[in-house]
Amino acid sequence: MSDSIEFIKSEWIDIHHSRQQDWQILLLLIGNLTALIVKMEKDEGSYVIVLLITGLIIDLIGFYIAIAHMILFKSKLEKILLCENKLDFANSLGFDFNFKSARISVQQMIMLIYSLIFSVLSSWLIYRSSTCIFDPFVYFIVGFALFIGLSILCIYNEASLLRKLIVKPSKSNNCKKSGLIYYASNDQIYKCLLELNEKPLKLIAPSLFENESEWKEEEWSFKTIPKLVKPVLLNAMDNFQFSVADQNSKQEKHCHESTLEIYISNSPITVTHDNSDHVETSGIVIIPPGTPHFVSLTGVTYVFQVSLNSSKISNDKIIHHNN
Repeated sequence: MSDSIEFIKSEWIDIHHSRQQDWQILLLLIGNLTALIVKMEKDEGSYVIVLLITGLIIDLIGFYIAIAHMILFKSKLEKILLCENKLDFANSLGFDFNFKSARISVQQMIMLIYSLIFSVLSSWLIYRSSTCIFDPFVYFIVGFALFIGLSILCIYNEASLLRKLIVKPSKSNNCKKSGLIYYASNDQIYKCLLELNEKPLKLIAPSLFENESEWKEEEWSFKTIPKLVKPVLLNAMDNFQFSVADQNSKQEKHCHESTLEIYISNSPITVTHDNSDHVETSGIVIIPPGTPHFVSLTGVTYVFQVSLNSSKISNDKIIHHNN
């Protein structure tokens, strides 16, 4: 428990440190704007242009860092909440935590400030360097339109479009992530049953749980895939599948980005992980996401596939091409 608490503390320290960096860059920008106003009063045109360009560079760097910190914050907050749920702080302390998130987060507000400063500096630079003579109101409209556009990008879906600019796509043409394959033979399963005095386990569900829905025919479909010789039970969300396969079912070497696979059979199951790494067993085989593999069956096998992030299983398969 103490390790988990220390981990939570370190994650919050990292978040606090990243937030301090944002405020420091904003203070640097405020200093730049102050110098601009002083130089404007002294009518030092060349210094004004240099300060405007410098301010825009600082603003763009700060804006990029703010987006990166938003991604970091979301990642760390998920880990913190996971640890807090594991420690069960709410029940152990007797509190009923019911926090509500703000419509605009602090990080989004920082990004909006960067957007405002960028719009002001950009329209100011255009005004100072333009050879055409326009009414100052025209430059105000240009800056205002730029600010509105950037604000929409900052607010819409928690700046998802901006975050995509600096986050690499998780899916690639080849499987690069690798994981372990977990398996249990029939002998190991039998030893486990011996610990239960050879009494079979029986699951009894007298009623539905709070977040559990009834089995509705319109939400599930059953179909056969002739080429794979595999009947499949599908749900409407396509985040869980149950199928029955045998020795006639074939597959290429592949992996799944977020789908966990479980094979269960009394007949031998052969899993090729790497070209020289084979596992042959009867019983249960669990293949985690991101593990390149292909499976060869020798008899009737039950296959469970479940998405760990509620994505669609049908779009999750990546064929692994050997070089």
